[in-house]
Amino acid sequence: MHSRLAVLLLLGCIKGVMPSPAFASFDCMDGLQAALIAGGYSGSTGCKSVKFEIDKIIPKNGNTFPFTVYYLRYWAFPNFVGGQVHGGEKLLIFKDGKYLGMYILDSVPGYPPTIIGNDLVFENMPSTYGNVIHFTKNAPPSKAWIDGYIEDFEK
Repeated sequence: MHSRLAVLLLLGCIKGVMPSPAFASFDCMDGLQAALIAGGYSGSTGCKSVKFEIDKIIPKNGNTFPFTVYYLRYWAFPNFVGGQVHGGEKLLIFKDGKYLGMYILDSVPGYPPTIIGNDLVFENMPSTYGNVIHFTKNAPPSKAWIDGYIEDFEK
């Protein structure tokens, strides 16, 4: 019985058919996948060749912040011989459960920012080249200066 089930599952995967609805609903992005897709996220949401680590940023000292911010790290693995693994970091911005956009972090700080008041602050980064993204209560800024790079707010 077990070998017959294994063959059926294997045949289903070879034909490109998911063997069960449980697999089809799998979300490798900590429950954010559907909201990202609905909001027009331009990054990868596929789980086959990309590994994601996602941390929700909590405001410091119990402050309130009108947005929900996630710090996403990803590694994309090549699907061909000789390809290189690449990756990056992004800040995903949501409001009321809806994806608004992201900042792609060019300098890759390696750690998430802290929410202090209406600011996202990279505390371990010197302010000389930019380490704060200042939000208004209504919207994230269209551009941010982080570690010498101008980061656009984009989908």
